[in-house]
Amino acid sequence: MERKSITTVEGYTGQGDISKLPQDMKELIFGKLTFQSIWSSRMVCKEWNFILSSQSFLSSLFIRNLWLLICGQDEYRNWCCMVYCFSAQKWMTLPLFILPNPEREYIREKHKNG
Repeated sequence: MERKSITTVEGYTGQGDISKLPQDMKELIFGKLTFQSIWSSRMVCKEWNFILSSQSFLSSLFIRNLWLLICGQDEYRNWCCMVYCFSAQKWMTLPLFILPNPEREYIREKHKNG
């Protein structure tokens, strides 16, 4: 495993405020999280979403970890993803509640328009 040097941040006391850390250090910290934790952490704030969605973070993450991602609809026609994490040797479900269900949207529009 390649060792990376830790960047020293002037004025950082190590007490709390992660926003003062450089992005590469934050990426190293976030890289220790499970896939499900990374997915959830994207919703904490805009900065974390930016870091966790950045090309540099994702490319380094996919090099270190191997996952199998399968997306589709469940029996209720809701979109969901199943992720298999080879390092943890387990399946995780990631509900994609942000994707619209076309049938549900049609029913909602029909009800709204009478």
